[in-house]
Amino acid sequence: MNYSHLLYKRGYLFSQTEVEPPVSTWTKRVLNGTCFFYSDPENSWAFLQEKDNWVALSGKAIDIICWNMDIHAIVGKCLDSLCYSEEKMLDYIDHLSGRFILIYHHGNNTKFMTDAFGTRSAFYSLKNSALVASHSKILSDCLNLSECKQMANIRRDRRWRIPWAHANPGILTQYEDVNILTPNTLINIEERKIQRFYPRTKLTVGNLSDVIEEVSVILKRQLELLNTEYNLALSLSAGIDSRTTLSAARDIAGNMFAFTYEQPIDYDNLINEALNMGDIKLAGSITRIKESRQKVMETDLLVAREMTEALELRHVCLVDVLAQHGDFQDFNEVLDCNTYHSHARRLAKAYLEQIRPNALHIRSNVSDIGKAFYRKKGFNELPLTAERMAQAWKRMEDNKLVVEAFAEFTRVAQFGEMMNYDPFDMFFWEHREGTWLTCVLLESDVAFDTFELFNCRALAEKMLSVPVEQRKESAIHYGIIKRLWPVLLQWPINAPPFRLQLEELRTEYNWLKAEIQKETKAFTENPDTVLRRTKYEPSADALPKALAEQDRLINQLRTVKNSFSYRLGTMLVQAVQKPGRNIVLLPYHLICLCITELKKRKIM
Repeated sequence: MNYSHLLYKRGYLFSQTEVEPPVSTWTKRVLNGTCFFYSDPENSWAFLQEKDNWVALSGKAIDIICWNMDIHAIVGKCLDSLCYSEEKMLDYIDHLSGRFILIYHHGNNTKFMTDAFGTRSAFYSLKNSALVASHSKILSDCLNLSECKQMANIRRDRRWRIPWAHANPGILTQYEDVNILTPNTLINIEERKIQRFYPRTKLTVGNLSDVIEEVSVILKRQLELLNTEYNLALSLSAGIDSRTTLSAARDIAGNMFAFTYEQPIDYDNLINEALNMGDIKLAGSITRIKESRQKVMETDLLVAREMTEALELRHVCLVDVLAQHGDFQDFNEVLDCNTYHSHARRLAKAYLEQIRPNALHIRSNVSDIGKAFYRKKGFNELPLTAERMAQAWKRMEDNKLVVEAFAEFTRVAQFGEMMNYDPFDMFFWEHREGTWLTCVLLESDVAFDTFELFNCRALAEKMLSVPVEQRKESAIHYGIIKRLWPVLLQWPINAPPFRLQLEELRTEYNWLKAEIQKETKAFTENPDTVLRRTKYEPSADALPKALAEQDRLINQLRTVKNSFSYRLGTMLVQAVQKPGRNIVLLPYHLICLCITELKKRKIM
């Protein structure tokens, strides 16, 4: 099958001079007679100019002040603000959610920026003139660039092979003189330099309940707006992030569908490669990750299936269909051009083949900004030096080239004192999400566009205003779910669903019951046969022994049936599957059950 139509899907190229577009079908636009913009025809576009000031936007955006997602109206507000001052326009842009790039001209300078978390990727080269593109290979082909030697040497480190969720260190790509633009910085085209524009004011301390209320409204209204124009597809797992997004979708859940996937990484091949190199320690690390990941994926699928079944939501499980297809090599060659990072190529193909092409994927990764990501992992020591960045990135603080890469990131992105923002929060925001997540989305772009509800600076500010100890406990996320759709908290977070445990108890109960019935019937009909089969020799005490064994089975059966877990699970499942009277009486039954259990344990 020919996959050439997926080359640089949803891509763009911005240039100060006219160049040959990387894809012949792309649309060419001239900006004020001074710049050129080439893009996939599927990309939305808006441009407005007033005298020497102009603003252009490509992509999807939502104004969370006026609750509008008409990008022409949004560009109009940007231009009005820009005519007043650049600072006022930046304040307005902080309230834009979505996945887009924005270019504007003010005074003597043209500037290029991405959305809040850089989910619409921007790779740049400032070697001779400013070139910016959605895919790094576009720039490599335009400028005939060689491989980045520093990155090639870093990839030789044994730890590079450990399949962690990380992209390249710092702002490096696989090509010399091509870097990735990280969030909260922009490119000054004429001066050919990177400038930081955020944060501009100190972070105020927020109240948890107020933040939960404000963020809940923002998430819910975004989904309601998107639902008016797109077929929404929510990736659903057992984690707190997608559960939070699902809670915001309560009122439109009937119109969208959820999907759960297994991330098909060839761990066995990685383990064999490590063993062939004689690196037993590396093989052990990959094996532990494999076992952990398999358990996570099993839990994801079980929880997602149980939730969507109980709540009567549409849900599909994406499976690896590539074993039956011989054209994966052709597909992979296109993705090799689209991104240097391999996240889940097989999953990208499953997206393409199993999900309708007009879907808009709602992801939840960015919500981690409200969970003190690195602090929760135990990274607390300040200042956040290049060595500590390398350690948090991939435990490679002893690799000189990696440390140099983060030192360059610190210098170029002016990653220094950020007012009173926690440096670890900003490092997560600007590096992990701004480099790793960006590359992940480049893979799925061949199938559909993606929207992150939390991808907004004003929203991120609200979440970061909550004290770190509360964020470590995911208090914002739990609060949002409790406010918007509390029934979702009946399923454990990142743990097997309770109904599964209940089904295991029921299976044990039914097996014991069947065994007792079978043994009773057999013993009644032919005692000698049963005694021989149960290894009891026919004797005077054989019958009492057989009956004692039967009593043991009956007592075991009663223990299972009367256990607190079994009875609680039955009540919860009945309340979800058959609401109404069961939900109304649930508190009463729960109190009675607790009293019974406490009396049994002689606490009351």
